[in-house]
Amino acid sequence: MVYKNKAGKETILDSDADVEQQYKHLPAVAVTADQETVKELKQDPDILYVENNVSFTAADSTDFKVLSDGTDTSDNFEQWNLEPIQVKQAWKAGLTGKNIKIAVIDSGISPHDDLSIAGGYSAVSYTSSYKDDNGHGTHVAGIIGAKHNGYGIDGIAPEAQIYAVKALDQNGSGDLQSLLQGIDWSIANGMDIVNMSLGTTSDSKILHDAVNKAYEQGVLLVAASGNDGNGKPVNYPAAYSSVVAVSATNEKNQLASFSTTGDEVEFSAPGTNITSTYLNQYYATGSGTSQATPHAAAMFALLKQRDPAETNVQLREEMRRNIVDLGTAGRDQQFGYGLIQYKAQATDSAYAAAEQAVKKAEQTKAQTDINKAQELNSSASCRAPTPKLPCKKDWIKYSHTEM
Repeated sequence: MVYKNKAGKETILDSDADVEQQYKHLPAVAVTADQETVKELKQDPDILYVENNVSFTAADSTDFKVLSDGTDTSDNFEQWNLEPIQVKQAWKAGLTGKNIKIAVIDSGISPHDDLSIAGGYSAVSYTSSYKDDNGHGTHVAGIIGAKHNGYGIDGIAPEAQIYAVKALDQNGSGDLQSLLQGIDWSIANGMDIVNMSLGTTSDSKILHDAVNKAYEQGVLLVAASGNDGNGKPVNYPAAYSSVVAVSATNEKNQLASFSTTGDEVEFSAPGTNITSTYLNQYYATGSGTSQATPHAAAMFALLKQRDPAETNVQLREEMRRNIVDLGTAGRDQQFGYGLIQYKAQATDSAYAAAEQAVKKAEQTKAQTDINKAQELNSSASCRAPTPKLPCKKDWIKYSHTEM
């Protein structure tokens, strides 16, 4: 239920409806109520509108193919998806997503040696843990930010701060209430980017209002166009103009057969046979616009790192300058503006040098701190029982005779 003002909120809270959820940044209250109560609230002038709690699902086209656990360094997995987007050019320039906060609104993220999870939140009713019990969220998170540690896979933005926002259950299903909680949490916690590899065919005014609110607050939202195939409408929330809609491509830079298309599609990214992190320290291969979306979210993180002051509008414009135009010239329903790709900039070498200087300074400071700690330890060791010794770096010879 969406209220107009404080009086409207109090009316909802004082009604016979059972309150399920209140939001910090959204003028809404999720409730369970009988038809009579709903009818009465709809007639209140301080209540803007009432909506049903629609369902959402993860945007996968196939089941995951589980691979090994990748702990053997020889067990590095083929990642065809990195070459088309030219992300190694960004890494050479020192762009890794450092200090960029990305919320993965999904089924949670499972602990994995190839992932660093900065924090999270559970929006589902059956657990307070944001740990993944489906696998989808962990797979998405790895595409974004798997570590560059010599085994497993390489994430596109390995130093981004990844937050697990659990809005889907163990079956990869969720509802409007949980998704709104995830968006509300992302606003409250200052996320830079939100990845939503999920969708529904049902339009929702409150969801539309929520993503608009987040966008106005500086949160860039990226979502899957859907896996219903060419000719079917783009799913929500990707269909909203304040959300970046992403379609999927295959190994030949062609549109994936399952990818939903439409005027709302803004960019395309690799989405077939993508290997990433999975449950229980394993890796898995999966396909879907769910896999394409985190490619775009991570690339936005790299661009945001390079130009932290850029607005959402500027970031989207910047991405348009970093694409390969596929299909019909210009924006089209299949690929949007084109396949995301990092294109080397004239300023990259200077940026890389600056990043190296920062890292060197951090290393120097760390070594200085270690040296100071060692000196303190040496000083402490000087405080021995009698006979007292001069506490200096250069020890002097002495003699001592028992009395």
